[in-house]
Amino acid sequence: LLLLGVVSTPSIFACEIHDGDKTLLPMPERARRIVTLAPNLTEFVFAAGAGDRLVGVTSYSDFPHAATKLPVVADYHSVDLERMTALQPDLIIALNVFLTHLIHRYTYTKTLC
Repeated sequence: LLLLGVVSTPSIFACEIHDGDKTLLPMPERARRIVTLAPNLTEFVFAAGAGDRLVGVTSYSDFPHAATKLPVVADYHSVDLERMTALQPDLIIALNVFLTHLIHRYTYTKTLC
C-alpha cells in the first residue's frame, strides 16, 4: 500500500505520515483534495467520512454511487498524469506497485514545476 500524504487512521486528518519508501512526508493539515487509485481505496475514503474531499478515482470505483460521479484518472494499468495533475490533489492513495512507480514520477514532476 502506497500512501502519499495519507494519514494512518481512518480519518483524513493532519498527522505524521510515510510514503511507500517509509520516508516521512509533511502533512501539516488535513487533506482537502484526494485521489484514490483503487476502487477499494475509494470505498475506504467514503467510509472514513472524507468522500466529499475525493476529486479523482479509478475506473470501477462504483461504490458508493457518489464515486461514479467523480473524474476517472486511472485504471488498473495506467494513470493519466495530466488529468490527475489538473485536479491538484494534495493526497494520492495508491495500492499497486506499478502505480507506485507512476506516482513517484508524478511527485517528481510536480516538484520540478
